[in-house]
Amino acid sequence: MTAAAIAVFALSASPALAQRASKLAELTDFPEGAPFFGVDKAARARFIERFRALPPEAFRELPPKDNSTVRFAVTDAVEVPAAVREAAGAKEVWYEQWIRQSFVSKDGKPSRDSYDRTLFRCQPATYIPIGLLFETTDKEGKPSLFADVEYLKVQMRTIDPMRVPIPLADNYRKLCGTALDDTRDQALKDDADDLRRILKARLLALKAAEKHPYPLPQPAGAASAPPPDVSLTAAPTPGAAASAPVSVAGSLTELMGLSPDLLQPDPELVTPDGAIRPARLRLFGANGKAAWIHRGSACVGGNDTIHVSGGLGTSFQSLLGTTSNVSIGMPSTKNLEAFGSGGSIGTKQFYQEHEIPGARPTTISLNSEGCKTINATFVPVPGADYEATLRRTETGQMCMLQIHKIAADASVRTVRVQSAPECPKPAADR
Repeated sequence: MTAAAIAVFALSASPALAQRASKLAELTDFPEGAPFFGVDKAARARFIERFRALPPEAFRELPPKDNSTVRFAVTDAVEVPAAVREAAGAKEVWYEQWIRQSFVSKDGKPSRDSYDRTLFRCQPATYIPIGLLFETTDKEGKPSLFADVEYLKVQMRTIDPMRVPIPLADNYRKLCGTALDDTRDQALKDDADDLRRILKARLLALKAAEKHPYPLPQPAGAASAPPPDVSLTAAPTPGAAASAPVSVAGSLTELMGLSPDLLQPDPELVTPDGAIRPARLRLFGANGKAAWIHRGSACVGGNDTIHVSGGLGTSFQSLLGTTSNVSIGMPSTKNLEAFGSGGSIGTKQFYQEHEIPGARPTTISLNSEGCKTINATFVPVPGADYEATLRRTETGQMCMLQIHKIAADASVRTVRVQSAPECPKPAADR
């Protein structure tokens, strides 16, 4: 994972959404419904049949990215028939397109192509990869096609408005117009609002510290000294009265050209005595998965690390199916509903919720079977709720850690994160 924002993320769809995605994918191939017996075999055969019906000129090349060894070509997107959408319970207009992906080696020789059939809609910005098709050879060395498609396994995936995948961007912008830009603008607005609230919390805490500074420790038996004056005072001019104290928080607000309302009290961010309120974070765990929270740290380590899962204790409990969730009252989300209490013995899933410092960085470390540990750091808004999840990309070749902010209506959106380095070791340990 890079320091840039996550480009594409997948929400763990609720059972209703997963069923709708599966039904929509099935009915695009079988408008009257797929056969009850041998559905997977029939789906593969129909996938290949529909691919062979495409003329070669149906694919148009997309401009390659600089120094990229991947080349994409797409067909024009076709609207899914209204009868199919209605039968699948999909109210929005959906479109279907084929994507060809080619890899070019360093010597310029292209590899065998793969093809992906995808459905997408404008709002909410979502797509459904239905399956993959590969060019291969049979036992006799003759060209052949292999399709990998299972309707029950397809999922709706959300498009990050900041970075639409290359194969989707062309048709999406042609058909959806400003919908993508509107979504991106809203994401930027949400990010800016988060930053503003974090800054406000820090300024309010600084303002409170000016009024009620922490007293310095005094020797035993010494007379109590008055609290130090932390306000800034201009040096007096001979013959003139000393200038009035200047608030540090107020000065910073003025120097940075910020709105004075940043210094107005906000009980959602700061307590009456000036303490920044904590945020809350939910992490998911299971046997074979490890999760850590490094509270108040922008790196992996620090002095306040919580080991959520991955140790011998939690692994053994997960193996026996005796793990229990740790909740501090965070609201339920679609992620949580899909995650549930876990599967069968040996793979029982669980979750834990913990408080984390508001307006200060916290680092999350997650790994699972087949995914190396990914470390991401972010700064939470005081009083806000978050979830962290780890998943594979749709190609299965990469793993992504996403952090989602939970809104008042229990909807979620991704927040911007950065990759986190290891904390420097103390000099004595080097």
